[in-house]
Amino acid sequence: MKISDLELFLKIVQEGSLNKTAEKNYITEAAVSQQLRKIEEEAGCALFYRRKGRRLELTDKGTSFLQMAQDIVQRYSAWESLARQKNAVKIGVSIRQSQTAIEALRQEAADFSPSRYIFVETTHQERENMVESGELDLAFTSLPLDSRRLKYAVVNRFPMGIYLKKGHPMEKRAFRKEGIRYPLLSPGILKEESFLLPGESMPHQHTLALAIFKKYHIEPNISGTFQSLSYGAMMAEGGVSSSVSVVLPENDSRFYLIDGCGIFYEMAVAYQAVRERDPEITEIIKSFRRYFLS
Repeated sequence: MKISDLELFLKIVQEGSLNKTAEKNYITEAAVSQQLRKIEEEAGCALFYRRKGRRLELTDKGTSFLQMAQDIVQRYSAWESLARQKNAVKIGVSIRQSQTAIEALRQEAADFSPSRYIFVETTHQERENMVESGELDLAFTSLPLDSRRLKYAVVNRFPMGIYLKKGHPMEKRAFRKEGIRYPLLSPGILKEESFLLPGESMPHQHTLALAIFKKYHIEPNISGTFQSLSYGAMMAEGGVSSSVSVVLPENDSRFYLIDGCGIFYEMAVAYQAVRERDPEITEIIKSFRRYFLS
């Protein structure tokens, strides 16, 4: 006997009439009658007293069958509701990027709620380890990954360039190219200038800064490091020192690209390889990309 059979039986009990049951459920009375006969055949007994012109009444066995049907349908409905609920998605983020990740999904994920998405602030290595072990479903993190066992999808790219100190003579030699947001400087400035570089708190950005010098075969002239992205931009704005840094979109008035450099600081969603085609992971990646790249 199917759950749908028990549900129809309960509707008949509620209406007390085959005709009313048929009307309420947009089917014929003959179909309701036929289904009821099938239910009684499987139950092995009559479930209703049938008296012409009177409301259907349960037999003694029908009353017992009603209790069983109500219990089964209630339990099944509760299970079905629980099965439809999505488990919370645990996302690893850095302290610096947690607000950005939350805002991206708040705006773009159709099912965003505190019970649906749980954000866990960790270090870069901890995020990768926790994704590998299954403690996290995914990580919103910077590239490159230390682990070769994880897959990733790039969801945002920030250019690396120079925060040029205020009053620097190279300001007048900057130039523009169509389709490029930021003004450009010649790579020659790397030979002539002393720079602040990202410090140990930003190892990936530090590596990318050194990659810029390596690309142009230049031994960097480093005057110091900074442990906060805003510090490098502030030192440039104050005319103290230029810095090689990733752009801060909210503070980019003194940011310049190096012509032809093309080195980016990339943010990605990292996940276990077995979940590469997981619709849940795919939809989260799409949400991040809509927020950052559209």
